[in-house]
Amino acid sequence: MSVFRTAFCLYILLLFCLIVSAQPRLKKEMTIQERWALINTAAQDSNLVDLMIEQGQHYVWMPEKRTIDLDTALLLSGRAKDLARRINYRNGYLEARLLAVKALIAGRQFSRVTDMISTSPDEIFAIHAQLLLGTEYLERPLGNKKDLDTAFVWFRRASQQSQKIRYLRGQRESTRMIGRYYFESQDIRSGKQAYLYMINELHAERDFQEEADWWVDLGYRIPDHDSTFTEKANYMSNALQIYVRLGDIPRQIWVWGARAEVYRRQGKLEQAERGLLKVLEMQQAQGDKYVQNTYTRLMDISMFRGYLNNALSYGIACVQAIDETGDSAAAPATYEKLGAVYSQLNDAPRSIEWYKKAQTVYERNFDKGPVSRVNYYLTKEMIKLGRTNEAVAILNRMMKTCPPEHPLNKQLVAGAFAACYTQLGQYRRAEKYYQDMLYWESRTRLGNEISAITYHGVGQFYLGRKQYTRAAAYLDTGLAITTGRMPVAMLKDIHLMLFQTDSVLNKSTEAIHHLRAYQLLTDSVYNATRMRELEELQVKYETRQKEKDINALRKQSLLQQQQIRQSNLLKRVTFGSSILLVLLLLLSVNRYRLKQRSIRALDIKQKEITSKNQSLQRLVEEKEWLIKEVHHRVKNNLQIVMSLLNTQSNFLESEAALAAIRDSAHRMQSISLIHQKLYQSEYLSLVSMPSYIHELVHYLEDSYRGMRRIYFDLHIAPIEMDVSQAVPMGLILSEAVTNAIKYAFPPQQPGSISISLDYISDDKLLLIIADNGKGLPSDVNFSEGKSLGIKLIQTFAAQLDGQLDIESNKGLTIRLTFHQT
Repeated sequence: MSVFRTAFCLYILLLFCLIVSAQPRLKKEMTIQERWALINTAAQDSNLVDLMIEQGQHYVWMPEKRTIDLDTALLLSGRAKDLARRINYRNGYLEARLLAVKALIAGRQFSRVTDMISTSPDEIFAIHAQLLLGTEYLERPLGNKKDLDTAFVWFRRASQQSQKIRYLRGQRESTRMIGRYYFESQDIRSGKQAYLYMINELHAERDFQEEADWWVDLGYRIPDHDSTFTEKANYMSNALQIYVRLGDIPRQIWVWGARAEVYRRQGKLEQAERGLLKVLEMQQAQGDKYVQNTYTRLMDISMFRGYLNNALSYGIACVQAIDETGDSAAAPATYEKLGAVYSQLNDAPRSIEWYKKAQTVYERNFDKGPVSRVNYYLTKEMIKLGRTNEAVAILNRMMKTCPPEHPLNKQLVAGAFAACYTQLGQYRRAEKYYQDMLYWESRTRLGNEISAITYHGVGQFYLGRKQYTRAAAYLDTGLAITTGRMPVAMLKDIHLMLFQTDSVLNKSTEAIHHLRAYQLLTDSVYNATRMRELEELQVKYETRQKEKDINALRKQSLLQQQQIRQSNLLKRVTFGSSILLVLLLLLSVNRYRLKQRSIRALDIKQKEITSKNQSLQRLVEEKEWLIKEVHHRVKNNLQIVMSLLNTQSNFLESEAALAAIRDSAHRMQSISLIHQKLYQSEYLSLVSMPSYIHELVHYLEDSYRGMRRIYFDLHIAPIEMDVSQAVPMGLILSEAVTNAIKYAFPPQQPGSISISLDYISDDKLLLIIADNGKGLPSDVNFSEGKSLGIKLIQTFAAQLDGQLDIESNKGLTIRLTFHQT
């Protein structure tokens, strides 16, 4: 039979290997579980601390602030903090604690953060925590004056505390945040003073790199306004000059891009495009393949300028870069921009296809803001195809699953509903939503594409309702937005609608002007050369996609051929194995007959063994009964001794003697309970600690009922303890609780006693007995152990080979750590 089993196992193993090898191996991205596995297997060093902090930041920064994610961040913070303390990694210890602050702020548990700040002896931690808390109030959308003032209070505290301890980093960061507070409060002069003061100080210290960083931040933080754009660009130019002088290429790329963004917001699209082309050139010179963000921004600018051929070219290049690098961070923004390009080309089906791709990625990333924006554009395209009811259903579902939170997204969603109801002929509901758009526009007044969308949509609505004067007013407001801050296609449509309104209102001169502007913009966007280039780009892209699909099909075909070959091999192996099994079966029949003879002989021996085992079982049961009887009698004897002591106490007048007898009775009761538990349990040497401790505490509480109002708080893990350890531990409990009840609390004052017992490692237990009484006098020396109670506790702790710690601070706390046998 052993030969048969060996052959059969080899056969099964061979089949398993063939089946596994036939499965295709797919490359997949690292999951959260895999990252956790890396954390759990990494060496206990500073790299692990940094890895846990980084993972915690990942959970805090998730767009959807789920409680489980924030709790996970707190867990990682605690683990990183403990490890950093053990290995003396000071910066990691600080960052781990600040991770906890960020998680609590994200969970809006501000009171816990303020408690951490007020109770922390670490002033550097307190400074950074105050800055984080102030930043939360500062960056709230449309923050009111109360929020801004609260932010300023925290920044000022951090600044004062930094100056007090001469903490340079804290002074700089608090100055930066105070400057940002002034900018958010529209006090641009004071904000600039705060920044320029620090920039001049850094320049005097010749810390040029930090100075350049401050110039960039100043240019970024000043509020966008027609009067500030030039100044913002100049500040970034100052930073760029310093980075060029320092030879810092990565920061030069960063500033070129940041300044280009300022030009884009200002409406200087040509300068913005030149800056981004410089960024692309420097990235390619550095061998940087991750240029997706640059392509996306170039696509956006080209679309605003009406160069749809360039926009499509950049979009296709961006998609190729995403495929080549595998970095999909810029994918949803790219898909969204491609949807916009096809929208301006009046290709609604392709536009919807790209918008839906973007929407899928945003929803998978729990990114609510872009979902609202994409749904606005998606709705507009579906209306073009007559799918208005489907668009309304999408909007209603979005309002239930991820409603817009930011005012700009609320503005766009209102516009989407308004466009749908206009198309459905429900003009009253549509007008209500257009009024909502105007309300949110009045709250933001950014003067950008969103503003243009609002005035364009409202003007178009009133033009359709033949309210020409109102339509002209809104369209003129949209036209007043600085050139370059809205797409040329939208500007073209506004000129066309103004031509229509002015024609009806008999403003012939203005109507002709708008008609010429419309024709000029139409010719610039849709001229024959550009349309031909667009068609060529589309053909090239589709050809490349087809080649990609063909390569994928070839790979799939090769994989299928490999699977067929493996399947044929598996069939041949199965046929050969079947023949082998038949031969082994014949051999096993012969072996079976021989085995039957041996089995009959073994049966006889088995019956003899069974008979002996039954005899032994009876002996074991009798022994267990005797042991239970012994425990029962020991318990009864202890009860008799306790009764004698109680009887003797009736004839004693000395309070000391009575107290000694009562304490002795309590100690005997703690031992008696153990023996009672043993004879009541099916395990004759193990005591259930939760049941035992609860009964012991209940007994002691009843013994002193009326003397004190004591509240007990018990946290006992489900532990089974050997009697050799249960007895000394019970005596320690009895001694500590009795002393706490008698001496810890002043007369008529309630108190609480907490008892916990739990594992702190696989075989190590921690017993904590604590009260909130007055504690021991300051002159008591625990190590000398002059009192009987302390001596007894020390003696019993020594029996357990445990480590005993007694602390008197706002009450008395006894900690006993010992190994379970």
